[in-house]
Parts: sequence; structure tokens; C-alpha cells
Amino acid sequence: MYWKLRIPLFLLVLGTISGLVQQYPKVFLVYTNYFIRSAVFIGLIGIIFSILEMTKMNEKKFILRSVLF
Repeated sequence: MYWKLRIPLFLLVLGTISGLVQQYPKVFLVYTNYFIRSAVFIGLIGIIFSILEMTKMNEKKFILRSVLF
């Protein structure tokens, strides 16, 4: 079964940006209010995902193999 990379890339971007924001909070405007921090977080994810959409990275297919134990 072939899947497109759209959902796995979205999860990878979300997890990576979340980890970076938690690991290095001073880089991502720590002394601002919650609304600004949320907007910056969502904006970063949106920008990265838009770049992946424009470069057609999400259209690549990969084989999903299920492993039964």
C-alpha cells in the first residue's frame, strides 16, 4: 500500500518544533504573553508546512508495510 508523505511530514514538523520550543524557550519569545507565543508557534509550523507543500515534498509516496508479531 502506498501513502503520500503529507501526514507523516506534518507530524514530524509538529513534533520537531514542539521539542525545540520546549528545549530552547528563550529563543521563541519566552517573555511575551501567551497569545503571541501561540501565534509564533502556529506561524512556524505553517511556514514550514507551506515550504514542504511548495516544493512538492509531500507528494512523494512511500510503501506502508504492516508488521505482525
